[in-house]
Amino acid sequence: MIPAEPPVRPPAAAARGSARPFFVVFGVTIVLLIVGGVFLATSTKHAFRESFSFVGSAIKPTSASSPPAPDRAAREAAPAGAVFDPLVAAQAPVPVPAGQPKAEPVDRKIVYTAQLDLVVKNLDAADKQVDELLTANGGRLVSSESRGDAGSKRTATFKLEVPAGKFRAFMSALRPLGVPERDKVDSDDLTDEFVDIQIRVKHLKAEEDNLLKLLTERARSVEESLAIRRQMLPIREQIEKAEGRQKYIEAKAAFSTVTLKLREEANYVPPTADPPPTPPTFGDRVAATFGGSWSLLVTVGEWIALVGVAVAPWLPFVVPLAFAGVWVSRRRAGRATPPA
Repeated sequence: MIPAEPPVRPPAAAARGSARPFFVVFGVTIVLLIVGGVFLATSTKHAFRESFSFVGSAIKPTSASSPPAPDRAAREAAPAGAVFDPLVAAQAPVPVPAGQPKAEPVDRKIVYTAQLDLVVKNLDAADKQVDELLTANGGRLVSSESRGDAGSKRTATFKLEVPAGKFRAFMSALRPLGVPERDKVDSDDLTDEFVDIQIRVKHLKAEEDNLLKLLTERARSVEESLAIRRQMLPIREQIEKAEGRQKYIEAKAAFSTVTLKLREEANYVPPTADPPPTPPTFGDRVAATFGGSWSLLVTVGEWIALVGVAVAPWLPFVVPLAFAGVWVSRRRAGRATPPA
């Protein structure tokens, strides 16, 4: 038998058969590229979010107990169906979570100074009223000066200090004492400086505590101890300097200073001098002379009596010695005289 010959394919069919594996490989490659791109994009986005959240946490740490933002808190607290207004939400107080302490109100450190010039009718009466007002408000007098020349207006200048809480009431009580010529009030807010000093002292003390802990736990030799103490010395100096400034601000803010000047309305007329004394009469001079002589006689008698009192204790010793001396002298005189 003669074997049958295989059928001969046309050229177009042969070309289509050889190109089919190529399309399959190409399609699978495209699908793999798409799947890989999607996976790469997803992983890149996740890594970017993680890095962004890490940077944000490094810049501003978050806490589970931190209060919610005002907008979010207002949205959560708003009733259903209500329209959210961001301006109203910004003015609303931020709710504080339970168990978290509220921030202490800032005690502002404001130094008040005032200059008040008054024209008064009676300077002496106004001076007395100022002293009464100063005592009633717990103030103190720093300095005072009064001037009054004949034919000019008397003036008095006072530098007063009153507690800051009573400054306005004290000024309101001073103004009715006369007619104001000058009324000036200045203020100096030292709150920011005071808060900065507080923060600085806190950080310096923390650094000092760290060095002290290092000194007690890590120092192994005298050289290491001296080195740590040298580092602590400038820190302690800065702490003392900052605390001194802090106390100065507290003292300045505790009292307000008022410079008060009073000027009398009328010209000053000094009081008339006393008339010269009248000359004494003859009788007055006789009485004065007799009185002086009598006083002298009494004084001399007193001195004689005192001398007698002083000599009396010595008489028991002096009198026998005197008699013995007289007897001896007479005996010698009798022996020396020749017989007649």
